[in-house]
Amino acid sequence: MFKTTTPDVDIFFPVVERKCAWTDVRGVNHPVPNQKVLVRPIMHNTVVHGQPLAVVGKGYSLISMYEVVTALEQEMQTLLTPHDLEACFVKDSVARHGQTCMREYHFPHNARTIGRHGSVGLRIAVVNGYGGSSVKIIGGAIDFMCTNGLITGTFDTSYHRHTSGLKLEHVTAKLSQCINGFNDGVVRWRSWSRKEMPHEQAMGLLREIATSPRMFEHLSDQYLREVPVRGSNLWSVVSALTYFASHGVVKKTDNDTEALTRLSRGLFIDKVLRSATFHALENA
Repeated sequence: MFKTTTPDVDIFFPVVERKCAWTDVRGVNHPVPNQKVLVRPIMHNTVVHGQPLAVVGKGYSLISMYEVVTALEQEMQTLLTPHDLEACFVKDSVARHGQTCMREYHFPHNARTIGRHGSVGLRIAVVNGYGGSSVKIIGGAIDFMCTNGLITGTFDTSYHRHTSGLKLEHVTAKLSQCINGFNDGVVRWRSWSRKEMPHEQAMGLLREIATSPRMFEHLSDQYLREVPVRGSNLWSVVSALTYFASHGVVKKTDNDTEALTRLSRGLFIDKVLRSATFHALENA
């Protein structure tokens, strides 16, 4: 049903629990009864090696990415139309050797026109962490003109810890809120495309948002690229912000944390768009 744009990324690898212990200077092992280690078995030249992902408490409930995705996709089939689902494609990513996995769903058939050029579609992301984070369902939008991602708000974000009380139906129940958040967001985004912004006012807002001179330079340069296409309006300002989150340069590391960095930036932009300063500007 879903077509992946990242076939080389495996998010459904096995994870097992192993006993936790430490070794003293004499070489004697000492068990740690209240903790356990999450390990990802990796085959290399016919030999299985273990990649430790995290040390967790004995009450931690191991839930695989496969379980989360299966439950979510079953719920999607009840809330979205076959027309919406038939064109859906997914993008998978992993970070920290698999400690955190993410799958994004993009729905082109759900597209809505925003402004004079461009359209956005429903975007839903699911994040599962093995000891590194909780299960998260994040609603938002994808700008099909430039593939910028926009989070619809933290009220659409469901955080659940891996405990014995976690039930997957609690996670999937948030899916309808993600869909409703997108529909509400379209109304707001269209109003941004009609909200004219003088150049100096736009620059002042970006300067206030930027956390460093380098970030302001990136945002202002991107805004100047947006204006000829989208117009001198608030939607161009927001597009510069979402471009920074989705496509801005990310420092490469051995742990490959690019997906997490972009998610963190997206949540930061969502916080900005929910701030009193931004609300005052859009309602002026």
